[in-house]
Amino acid sequence: MKKVFIPILAIAILVIGFTTTTSCTKNCDPTVVRDSTIITQFDTVTNTQWVLQYVEGSAGNNTFYAPQSFIKNGKATFASNLYHASQWFSIYDLPLPKEINLNLDTDSLKLIASIRNINGDGTANEMDLGLIYNLSTQAQAQASWQKGSNAAFCLLGITGQTINNVTEQLTNTSTYEQYAISVQGNNVTSYKNTTTLKSTPYTGTIGSLKAVRVAFRGYGEIDYVKLYKGNKLIMIEDFNVDGTTSALWSKP
Repeated sequence: MKKVFIPILAIAILVIGFTTTTSCTKNCDPTVVRDSTIITQFDTVTNTQWVLQYVEGSAGNNTFYAPQSFIKNGKATFASNLYHASQWFSIYDLPLPKEINLNLDTDSLKLIASIRNINGDGTANEMDLGLIYNLSTQAQAQASWQKGSNAAFCLLGITGQTINNVTEQLTNTSTYEQYAISVQGNNVTSYKNTTTLKSTPYTGTIGSLKAVRVAFRGYGEIDYVKLYKGNKLIMIEDFNVDGTTSALWSKP
């Protein structure tokens, strides 16, 4: 039987209202341990929380999980004891704090993540990075990597202007590697480790960055996530605090 591939972009519906914002700043929780050599580089901002969205089969059949369910032992991953069926997706979103203002039309932005996807969902081992700029329509700049030889859903671009069959984004998903997507000068570019894979232009304006996304078919695993504006590190999340978001933000 022919396998059916459904790109994550086509089915992801994020209920961003689920995300909670706390008034606690990065220094006020004594149970959270952070590297003091890193923390001095960051300004105090209001924390936002990672949300894991579980999508089964098609849009509308979604469940949302708080960090207690998926951040443990230095990584973010869907708990193996949670129910799942074939053709399912785990989508990790971190909204930007209100103090962080980034514009995809004028700023050079780059999202980096160390990720792997060993098992996939039984049909594919897709891995996505996204820079979301419209929460209501889920519009985003997106790069999709796939295991194997079928590049049909190796996507790159912005919503409505993506290219597919990006063979440069076929990859071995079984080991942790550093993947990235950047938006600069009306171009979206994908990377693996230090190698630039593909760049594609787009027309029109995008607007401000609302959230960052890492998504998988199946469980997937995230070791760390970083967001840059130019050469400045704006956010780093290493998932080293079990059950909570420990992202550090710097004001641009």
